[in-house]
Order: sequence, then C-alpha cells, then structure tokens
Amino acid sequence: MAKIAHLYDLVVVMTNQVSSSPDSYSRDHYVPVGGNVLAYASKHRISLRSIGRNIHAKIISSPSLAPLDARFTVNELGVTDILTAIE
Repeated sequence: MAKIAHLYDLVVVMTNQVSSSPDSYSRDHYVPVGGNVLAYASKHRISLRSIGRNIHAKIISSPSLAPLDARFTVNELGVTDILTAIE
C-alpha cells in the first residue's frame, strides 16, 4: 500500500480500534486492539477523541511534526475551529 501511495502521490488513512487497558499499572489507559502493527507501519499517528459534538485531535508521533493538540467541530459549515463555531 505504501508503494502505491508513493507512486501515485496518494494519502492513505488507516484506523485502529482501541480499548481500555485492564492493567491499572499501565501508563496508557488505552491499548490498540490490533496490536502495534499499524503503529510500525505508519509515519504519523494521531489520536482522535470525541468530546460531545467536538473532536480532540492529538499528534502522538510524527517524524516531522511537533506534538500538538487541536480541538474542532464538524457542522453545517464543515470542519471549523471550536472558537469559530461558538461565535
């Protein structure tokens, strides 16, 4: 898939379901259901969490982007910043 994406200049989005960890000593509360296979196959990892009607995005790892948190909403205007949606 990576070769085809590079050849045709495409973006590939992969998702991985997570579940809560039963191990109370784990530093992460969530663990990937499919294991870490997708983490090794991807260059950029972003966590998306729904908070009411808003979405919280967090860059988990990236070779070229610094860790960053962003909050946005999807409404009749499209994807908008939360502050813009409130005004």
